Amino acid sequence: MSKGDFRMNRRSFLQLTAGALVSSMCAPAIVIAKVKEPMKRIGLTTVTFRSRFQATKFKDYPIQNELTLKDIPKFYAERFKIHNLEFWSLHFESQSPGYLKDLRKKVEETKSTLINIQVDDGNSFNLSNTDEFRRKVSLACAKQWIDVAAAIGSKAVRINTGQGSIETCISSFKQINSYALKKGVVLLIENHGGISSSPDEHVKIIKAVASPNCRTLPDFGNYPDDIRYEGLKKIMPYAHQISAKTMHFNDKMEHTTFDFGRCMRIAKEAGFKGIYSIEQWDPSQKPKDYEKITDWAIEQIKQYV
Repeated sequence: MSKGDFRMNRRSFLQLTAGALVSSMCAPAIVIAKVKEPMKRIGLTTVTFRSRFQATKFKDYPIQNELTLKDIPKFYAERFKIHNLEFWSLHFESQSPGYLKDLRKKVEETKSTLINIQVDDGNSFNLSNTDEFRRKVSLACAKQWIDVAAAIGSKAVRINTGQGSIETCISSFKQINSYALKKGVVLLIENHGGISSSPDEHVKIIKAVASPNCRTLPDFGNYPDDIRYEGLKKIMPYAHQISAKTMHFNDKMEHTTFDFGRCMRIAKEAGFKGIYSIEQWDPSQKPKDYEKITDWAIEQIKQYV
């Protein structure tokens, strides 16, 4: 909440804070977010419903209740009361100005916000490639998606590191961040394969870019079990947004892949105040009740925000 968005007289301030010696610019905002409006800190990515999109449908199963990105704002708002949207790049049907304009209108009609675009652009995309020609192709692709984000009103864009040279990777992200800054788009780096799979190298990139516009996007599910929790602790202090990923559930609707609550506690203990975007990923390519899983994640997150 900005200074311009919040006005309060001394008497009201004292009533809300019970005389606590805290900042009048931040304490009331925390109270409101935690007690009255927890859904403002919960988002949902289209990755969760990938089986219902033509581009990412499961091979051996017909689509049930097909979705497009234009359907998402209304669907998420009405079914889940979620207005923080995250779009997967694979679900864009076009990058034409007309399509992006229509998509932005759908977001605005539901009083929603597009918080991030998760960019995945094929195996050839590699910002860490020491082959300069291929790296430049990847740079151009990243900038193109930043243009899309700016056109559609997305607050951020997630760009992958790729695999290769850490020095080349840092150089690439410095260039991309400069471009993203000009466009008013936050640049996010997720623990999402390649160099970013190492928490230490992930942090090294963030520190080298040295910009408040370039932040981490911690994903609960993307580390192996042996480094999951320690890895999250390392990248969490630089987080702009969190991918609150779930994976496998048993018949009792218990999450079995890792301790979701422990991940939430790590985020809270690190002082994270941003948005938890719900994601479900099960590589088995077998449909599940994704609405039920989303409901489960919402209730889990509410306990901590």
